[in-house]
Amino acid sequence: MSSPHFTIFNHYPSSQFLFSAGSILFRHPPESPTGTSTPYPISSLDGTGPPTSTRSSSQQDLLGLSPPTETSTNSRDNVERAGDGHTTPSPSSDNLEICILHHRKNDLWVLPKGRKDQGETLISAALRETYEETGYACELLPCKMSTRAPAVGVDTHPNQVLIAEESVEPFSISIRPLVNRTAEMARSKKLIGDSTDPAPNIKIIFWYLARLKDGARTQRVLGTQTDSEDYEAAFLDADVAVQKLSFEQDRQVASQAVDLVRSSEQALAAIQRPLFL
Repeated sequence: MSSPHFTIFNHYPSSQFLFSAGSILFRHPPESPTGTSTPYPISSLDGTGPPTSTRSSSQQDLLGLSPPTETSTNSRDNVERAGDGHTTPSPSSDNLEICILHHRKNDLWVLPKGRKDQGETLISAALRETYEETGYACELLPCKMSTRAPAVGVDTHPNQVLIAEESVEPFSISIRPLVNRTAEMARSKKLIGDSTDPAPNIKIIFWYLARLKDGARTQRVLGTQTDSEDYEAAFLDADVAVQKLSFEQDRQVASQAVDLVRSSEQALAAIQRPLFL
């Protein structure tokens, strides 16, 4: 029997890959002191569908891998309550919300993620990048999910798929070509390869589930983004947010996360509802 054909290469030197990590950040809608959910309109960010674009799907895919950014001028001294941000009325019955990012310069909606620093763990990178880009301190959300990772001290076959009741492992990974806005210049100087090279540069993104940290008193901190970022964070109804994301691969990742959380009673119970103060 012949071996199955794999379309990805099995060897990458360190100069040809990078690790990124991100998360799908969950919450329930804020609750007012009267005990009722109080969704807020998202004003200029309103709308339930992804933004229209005249770019081809291939161009959008490339742009979505590394969205252009511009300098942020937010003050790091400002603080905003978690319930005071932009949100939208919730059409779903469970009032589950996720946080997505509006890239103001290009009018794109994306998920929080970013490169892992040297010496940093993937989990730390995912939580740090989510905090930096959204302004919300967060932590991993344990959730029931399938995994090929064995339990500690248990020897299982790699082909065996297990069910972990409260897993904090990555629920998905994305493998994308590594796009550089100065790629043509770099190629001309032989600094990086192009699409005809036997092993093009790749980015591997590890996706985690996350929830607001410190429960109902979580605050949104403004000015956490780096100088090269200009995102506006918005908690939207989960179903609305999935459809609003600009790129298909992001929609697939977010949809998988929402389905996992909705199917896990433990995860739903662990998600906090911010309280207006």
